[in-house]
Amino acid sequence: MTSTFTEFLRERAATMEGGGVKAEAVINEWREAVSRLLGQIRTWIKEADPDGILSIQEGERELNEQGLGRYTVPKLNICGLGTWVGVLPVSRYVVPPSSSKRDASGPDAGRVDMTDEARRHVLYRARENGQDVWYIDGPDGWPGVFDRGAFEAALMSYLR
Repeated sequence: MTSTFTEFLRERAATMEGGGVKAEAVINEWREAVSRLLGQIRTWIKEADPDGILSIQEGERELNEQGLGRYTVPKLNICGLGTWVGVLPVSRYVVPPSSSKRDASGPDAGRVDMTDEARRHVLYRARENGQDVWYIDGPDGWPGVFDRGAFEAALMSYLR
């Protein structure tokens, strides 16, 4: 039984291109993309909230994805006015909804949710011309580019 399990492990490692090297590269690329997104969100909040009404708490979230295994990615908690909103990475591999008005660069660019646990706005990442472009699909049917205006509208919907 041991040799069969050993063979199985070796075969699986070989199919993962270098025994997990590809998975590690994908995870690192995803972490960097999420970090850039969260950095942009922190900048937008600081510019829009010079009085510091909102607080931003950084942390990590553990994910477990087929083909990537367990790994951690950064997350944000936005708190203020008696409300919590999480900006939570969900998955590196995701198929974006067909309702998005965009030319998808592939089904595996990534998903991050803005949520208060009762409602959510879903952010999908695409790679276009070598750059990250984030799109938002929310409960109000907002397909579109995730920019400062879309972020502020989504955040206000939680803070009302």
